[in-house]
Amino acid sequence: MSLRASTRASTSATVTVLRVGSLLAGVVLTVGVLLSAIRGGGGGAASDPGAIPSGLLALQPGAWVSAGALVLLLTPPLGLVATALEFLRSEPRYSGVCLLVLGVLAASVAVAIRM
Repeated sequence: MSLRASTRASTSATVTVLRVGSLLAGVVLTVGVLLSAIRGGGGGAASDPGAIPSGLLALQPGAWVSAGALVLLLTPPLGLVATALEFLRSEPRYSGVCLLVLGVLAASVAVAIRM
């Protein structure tokens, strides 16, 4: 497969992942904002990620906003994974570059968390 064809395939998968992730994040954030407007406030965002699932079930606005932000933050790395998987079949070199970028991103997150 030519680089142009493989790029088109990976772009298609990447675009799909980014589009779905962005739409999902937008919906979840919107639900959080609407819940906050209906309930007249509703506290801040959930500071403990482990509290998000129970907060979603309890319809707590802060949990919905936190979940939306989390989905939005995870969307680009998932797009990078989709690109790496598409390149794996046709252009393993470029798949390796995608994984290298993903590794650098993961390392920077790990360093930021430890600070």
